[in-house]
Amino acid sequence: MPSEFSRDLGYLAKFLGGLRTHASTLGPAGTRLEALLDEQDRAWAEIQALLAGSQVIADPTIGKTALAGAPMPTTAAKGASTRRLTVGSLLS
Repeated sequence: MPSEFSRDLGYLAKFLGGLRTHASTLGPAGTRLEALLDEQDRAWAEIQALLAGSQVIADPTIGKTALAGAPMPTTAAKGASTRRLTVGSLLS
C-alpha cells in the first residue's frame, strides 16, 4: 500500500473502532450502527487490498468487479425490498 495512505487509514481504523465502542451504548440504534460498521470493515479491507495491488476480476452475472480470490457478492434475497431512493424522492 502506498505509504501516503497508511497513516490516514490508521486514523480511520481508530475512528471506526471508537464508533463501534460507542455503538454498544445505543441499544437498538447501536445494533444497526454495528451492522453498518461491519459493512465498512469489509469495504475498507477491500480498499486496502486494492491499494496493496490485489487484482480485480469482473463478474459478468452482476456487472460488477471483485478482488481475485474473494467471495463474489450475492444479489438481494427474494422478496427483499427493491425500493430505491433518489434525491428527488427524499425532497418530496
